[in-house]
Amino acid sequence: MGLIEVAGLSRPKPGEATSGDAWFHHATETATFIAVVDGLGHGAEATKAANLAVAFLREQLRNDEEPVRLDLLARGLHRELRHGRGAVAALAWIDPRADEIRYVGIGNVEVCLIADLPSRLFSRPGLVGGPRPIHPDVQRTSFSPRSLLVLHTDGVGPIPAQTIPRLGTCAEIARSLLAGWARPDDDATVVVARRGGGTR
Repeated sequence: MGLIEVAGLSRPKPGEATSGDAWFHHATETATFIAVVDGLGHGAEATKAANLAVAFLREQLRNDEEPVRLDLLARGLHRELRHGRGAVAALAWIDPRADEIRYVGIGNVEVCLIADLPSRLFSRPGLVGGPRPIHPDVQRTSFSPRSLLVLHTDGVGPIPAQTIPRLGTCAEIARSLLAGWARPDDDATVVVARRGGGTR
């Protein structure tokens, strides 16, 4: 079935000490969870929101049974952030046994899946932790051994799919995308995932 290689890079807005972006991944014996979170705005309050989101998700992933229900996870995160700045978020669950990825995106976190078949993954408008309800839409599509997933915050891009490198490790691809497409006026994060490791 192959392992999932994941790597990501973040950097704060130039002039800021901390980033309002955060990401993390959690690997089980059978699947991999990836989250990208962008606290509203930038600076200390955005950093607090992003860190709170990651702490909540990490705790939930420790306790949840598989497969993780991304819609319930997103709604729980919405409740967790309701007294703070709020955030936008992307949640992905990759199951290599089923050659499948499940995805929920709330707000302007971007998703690009390079795969054998056209991808229809997208993020819905909204604010996690905001005053209005969110409507997490769990999307499913194929994640074959040749698939490459890129998640990034709005501090990066937009990145044309045809410019995304396919060679190198996920860390090298993430570094290249961050260097080439990060905006000078915002926090920036890129996360890259694919089956297996090494160069292609």
